[in-house]
Amino acid sequence: MAKQITGAKLLLAGGHQISIGAGAVAELVRIMETRPEAASRIVLVEGNELLLHWSQISAIQIFSAGK
Repeated sequence: MAKQITGAKLLLAGGHQISIGAGAVAELVRIMETRPEAASRIVLVEGNELLLHWSQISAIQIFSAGK
């Protein structure tokens, strides 16, 4: 069975934490890999967005299920 991403914990500069669902994890990983100059808009759920620059992210802890 392949691993399925179930969510993540986003650790931000300044000690803040945000728990997010599986849908936004791929976008967060893309931001950390490409490190764009502009801030990126991430849709957490329909109607709730996060405007984030890669330099604000301290760490991403990704949770998965499966082997």
